Formats: sequence, structure tokens, C-alpha cells
Amino acid sequence: MIGVIGPANVVKKIVGEISPCFLYPPEGFVYRNFDEVPRIVSCAQKRAQGLFFAGPIPYFIASAAVDRKCPWVYVPSESTGFVVTLLNAVISMKTSLQEGFRFSVDTVDENVVREILKETNLKVEAIYALPYTTQNDPSEKFLRFHIDLFRRGLTSFAVTCVESVGNALAPTTIPSFQVIQTMSTIRRIIQILNLEIEKISSDSLKAVVGLVSPRFEINETTGFDRKILAVHQALLSYSEKHDLLVAPRDHRSFRIIQNLGQLRIQTQNLSRNELFNAVTCDTGIKVDVGYGVGSNILVAERSAEKALEMATIDGGSNAYLIDNEKAFPIGVGCSSLLLPNAGGTLIIKGAGITVSSFTRYLHAATSLQPPFSSSQFSSLIGVTIKASRKIISILLRLGVIQTCGKRYIGSRGRPESLYRLAPDYQKKRQEIIQKGRRSANA
Repeated sequence: MIGVIGPANVVKKIVGEISPCFLYPPEGFVYRNFDEVPRIVSCAQKRAQGLFFAGPIPYFIASAAVDRKCPWVYVPSESTGFVVTLLNAVISMKTSLQEGFRFSVDTVDENVVREILKETNLKVEAIYALPYTTQNDPSEKFLRFHIDLFRRGLTSFAVTCVESVGNALAPTTIPSFQVIQTMSTIRRIIQILNLEIEKISSDSLKAVVGLVSPRFEINETTGFDRKILAVHQALLSYSEKHDLLVAPRDHRSFRIIQNLGQLRIQTQNLSRNELFNAVTCDTGIKVDVGYGVGSNILVAERSAEKALEMATIDGGSNAYLIDNEKAFPIGVGCSSLLLPNAGGTLIIKGAGITVSSFTRYLHAATSLQPPFSSSQFSSLIGVTIKASRKIISILLRLGVIQTCGKRYIGSRGRPESLYRLAPDYQKKRQEIIQKGRRSANA
């Protein structure tokens, strides 16, 4: 039996439409607000073989709070129903939209909306988008977003993917349109769920979070926004092809949500780094990729952060996956975590740093005014402070930098270590590079 998760009227419609397709009719599990989703999903998993979510928001909220016990699928907001809603809005507002239209939209990222609009040939003057990026109920935030833009005269109408927001906008003077998914899309997602119920093992149901961060050169100050936009569009294309959930994580990285079974299929059991290849092929931009596995999204993301740091330090073309504190490379043909790659040769066995990465990090150290701290170093190379400390510890072991004291900051409990270049760092640099090349050729 399949469980359908959503608002009452949506669940009633879906269950009624798809019931004839099943020997055992689907059961509806209704929530009145998003705060109820984790509790309802926990109960539904005890009775259903698989769960169908009426949208990405309840799916994401449940993923962050509930351990997955059966297959889950959701209807993406950016589907056929979104296109139909936009066309209905244009038809309804045609008398006031002769010169192009301006609208606000929630849940979906602006880049996604623009990709959808390319298929419609509609003339757009402005799009104001507020994507869903948190793990909480966004209804109030979305509602204020639509009302504020309309009152300021910036929009002609509002498009919402959230029923409660649509209900709140209905009695106002703001022309509003709610995205309602088409039954063809719903049936397609239900078919995917049936296949997962039949084929996926319990281990393959583990949640996987992938973190993707574009790689930037030292002191790069131009082209930042262009790189981020290009990578985002490539990830959207990749996620659509593989039925994944992708969203911005912060101003310089992205989050992909899937399960372990999906990842194994995409990577041919971790032998191919398809995500890296797809983004690099589409954009020419190299990215660092880290995957984490866990019983829920939060656990998986913590592991993914560690895996992303490994990929950042490595600086090659491999991604990394961490499952239960064990790290695995993605894109290499053996179990070694640290291998030579196209960008350089191995320097220190077990340290995960290549010639290209070593020269990049040493160049960063030479760009800083001595003495410098790990936080200054992290800002320059664009990694977390934790990853910066790991890189600095490697450079210390190589002997190209050295400690030169500590700095005390009043509000912090412990002092911050300071570093400078070693007097003979240039000589050691040449020795290290030559040794690394001999090791690779051996």
C-alpha cells in the first residue's frame, strides 16, 4: 500500500485518481500545517510500503527529521503544473500584461523559472523568486514576500506552490495563482515509487546528501557570480535527468538530496564521478564534490561536509563519500583514497595533496603578509577554517611553513596560532615536486 502525504483537498484528489491503478487503494495522510509533517510521516511509514509527497517542502522537512524506512518520492514544483499555472495567469491577466509581465514566485529558484519560461515564449519583464532553503514552515515568510512586492508596485500577480499561502492570498486584492500538479506528472512519479518499492533494498534507502562547490583560483575576484550561475544550471539539468532534489546551500555551494541506491546507479557503484564530469563538461568549471550517507538528511549532511573538505584538500577530479565514518573515493578504480590525478602527482601518501594543490596552497601562503592565521588562509583559498587547518598541518609537515607564535583575541578562549614561510621554502618546494613526480613515475 502507498501512502499519500499532503493537504486534505490535494490528498483526496490524488487518492481518487490513482486508486483504480492499485489492488490495494492508496491511503491518505493529511497535515494541516508543515509542523505536523514529521509526526504524520513517522506514522505513515509504519503502514505504507512507500510514501508519495505532494510537494518538495514536506519531503524536505520530513527528510531532515525522520529516519527513512521505506521509499519516498515527491512531485517537484517545477513540473508541467507550473507551466499550466503560468499560462492561466497570463490568460487571466492579459488586459494588463501587454508589455510583458512581472510576478513573484515562491519555493522555486529564479533560474528554474526562467528555464521553464523558455519553453513557453512568454514575455517576462521581471521575476522575483524566493526559493525554499530551510527545514521549517515557510508559509509566513512566503506570504510576506508576495504581499510586500505587490504593495511596492513591483509585481502584477503572485504564483505560489504552497496551498496555505494560496488560501491566505485569495481574499486579498493581490491576483494570485496556485501551482496544481497535473495528473500525468503524478502518475509518472507514482510509477517511479512502485519501481523503488519493488527493487530497492533497505540499505539503498539510506539518505545521501551531496555538497557541490565550484573551485576558485587564488585571489580570483571576477566571474564569481557567473561561475555560480553556470554550475547551478548544470546541476539543475543533472538533477532533472536523475530525479534528484537540488538547491542552493549558501552563496558558494549547492546541496543534492537522493538515496544510496540512486548514487550507486549514477556512479556505477562508485567507479565514476558522473556529477563532476557532467558539470565540467557543461560549464568548463571544476567543482569539489562530497557525499555523506546517514539515516536522515541532517546526519548525511554532516558527513558530506567532511567529504567535501577531503575533495577540496585533494584538489583533483575525485569525489568522496563518507558512510559511518568510513571514507570512499568516487571516480577511481581501487580502494585507495589518495591517488594521482590529471591535475598533479601524489606528494604525501595518506595526506591527499597533489603537486597542483601543493603549489596552489603554497602560492596562497606567499600572498599573505606574515604572520598569518588559519582563518586568513581559509578566506584566501575559499575553504572552511577546519579544512584550512588540515592544509596548514600538511604544509607544516612538508616544512615549507613554520609556526611563529600565537595571537590572543579577547572574546575567544584559546589563542590563534600564527604561521610564516620557512626561510628555505623555495628549495623545499623544488625537492617536494621532484620527489612527487618520481613517485608517480615509479
